[in-house]
Amino acid sequence: MPRTARMRKYRLTPIELFLIAATVFVVGFVGYAVYQTQQIAEQPLEETEIAPRDDAADRVPDAPEVESAQDLDAAVQTLDEIDPEAGLEEDSELESQASEL
Repeated sequence: MPRTARMRKYRLTPIELFLIAATVFVVGFVGYAVYQTQQIAEQPLEETEIAPRDDAADRVPDAPEVESAQDLDAAVQTLDEIDPEAGLEEDSELESQASEL
């Protein structure tokens, strides 16, 4: 009988086995997640081609300097000729590209 008592003393209970297995699983999972994150971070970035841009600021005529009332009228007329919605095509293109992601 003393031998049986001694053997029971060194046995692991099912709860202890479960806790050990859960600990090994968590440590392994976290290690794998860190490894995968490191592998992704080390991959070289793809170079994307940047399309030439038709800058709206280059198409806008310069307003004349205002030194008199006539110059002010000319400046107002120049600003009225500018189409503020001309750059919206670029915005809609960006929105369409973002929706594709």
